[in-house]
Amino acid sequence: MQVETATVVGTIEAAGAGNAEVIVTGALVTGSPLTVPVAVANNDTASQVATKIRAALNALAAITDNYTVGGADAEVTLTTIAVAANDATLNISIDNDTCLGLTAAPTSANTTAGHAGSGNATVVVTSALVTGSPITLNVAVLVDDTASAWAAKVRTALNSNSAITAIFDVGGTGASITLTNKVAAANDATLNISLADGTSNGITEAASSANTTAGHAGAGNAEVIITSALVTGSPLTVNVAVALGDTPALWAAKVRAHLATVAAITTYYAVGGTGTAISLTTLIGRANDATLNISLGDGTSNGITEAASSADTTAGVIGTGAHSVVVKGVCSDYVEREEIVLLQGVTDVLTVNEYFYPNELYIKTAGTGAANAGTITATTQTDDVVINQIEIGKNKAQQAIYMVPKDKSAKFSYFNVTAENATGGAITTIDLLVKKDSEVWIPEFSFPLDSSNPVFIDNAQLALPIFKPGTIIKIAATASAGSSNVKANFDIVYQ
Repeated sequence: MQVETATVVGTIEAAGAGNAEVIVTGALVTGSPLTVPVAVANNDTASQVATKIRAALNALAAITDNYTVGGADAEVTLTTIAVAANDATLNISIDNDTCLGLTAAPTSANTTAGHAGSGNATVVVTSALVTGSPITLNVAVLVDDTASAWAAKVRTALNSNSAITAIFDVGGTGASITLTNKVAAANDATLNISLADGTSNGITEAASSANTTAGHAGAGNAEVIITSALVTGSPLTVNVAVALGDTPALWAAKVRAHLATVAAITTYYAVGGTGTAISLTTLIGRANDATLNISLGDGTSNGITEAASSADTTAGVIGTGAHSVVVKGVCSDYVEREEIVLLQGVTDVLTVNEYFYPNELYIKTAGTGAANAGTITATTQTDDVVINQIEIGKNKAQQAIYMVPKDKSAKFSYFNVTAENATGGAITTIDLLVKKDSEVWIPEFSFPLDSSNPVFIDNAQLALPIFKPGTIIKIAATASAGSSNVKANFDIVYQ
């Protein structure tokens, strides 16, 4: 912008009050040369006169339409509002009119020459990472280039400099210009983009740029967020330690390894994937969960491209077979407990509790077949002995053994036994056996069944025993000849 400066010289005499004469000449001044009378008082100093001149000029639209009136002390300045070529005629003349005491100042100083605007803007990039830093670029700009237009030209110029693009991605929109590290690195406090007019005119100098996102060496915790209708605590945030220089494949492997240790996830999903892929696959067939998502982000690390949404690569389907089983039984402390076990196809699943014996075992939820598609067995962990099972399609274990918890007494509320033997005259002896945990079986009650009397039913009318806390009850059958098909049912009530 062109700046013209006039300086008031002299002091108004003791009896010199009147009008000072100010003449403004300029190609942009309406009525140029424009004479402006300015009233001054006796004994006004040069600074006081200058203040009155500035006020008088600021009151004239012919001046303020194109100039900003300024100055301090004894100076009066006119600065062009818009970028324009230098006006050699621009002048501020100051002299006495009807006042006395001023020294005539017919010619003002062109302190800053005007400039049409076109030329080279100066861009200086400073960085500890850039070879040849600081790098100065001259960027050609034109008259009337907006801030957005010439910022776009600067971005283009930066993108053509290999020393800069080797380290940074050049970006920004509108009037912004950004440099972003291609590779995670510690914060570079020297990084700066300086902007100035150079040989152009109209750019507001910006000596310092803003560190909008501090650099980071990279190491820290990647943030993984698992969302699922099945996962306890969903959305579940998991922090995974990653190191500087980890490739996508390497840190993806770390994510997989960490997710595989989170029980809230592995209860329902198998963690998988190779290379840069991370996958969660339901352990059994389930209806599609539209909420299922794996979100990846930097967390306290740096360099991870955020992936807020994962892909539903295979939609869920309900499938067939049992999904969950209720286990109820006496635990190692002789207290009766119950839990729901979520099945994982043919993969073994451990119960939460440790049971002496599962008194009840039945299907809670199943797929399209509404029943277990295979035999489900309850097996001891130490020696793989099958202690209970649900036969295919039965949905409930068929068992003739029961353990009374330590804090209860029990009795039969219903007892039914049926025996069938194809051998004529064969007798099937039914024994009700009881024992404590580490003791031997003792016959508590026995009765024979044969072809003429094949069924025994007790509706709590007979004097069957009351079983003490901690007692194990078992129904056994012995055939006198051939083999017998025996079915026994009983219901237990606690006293």
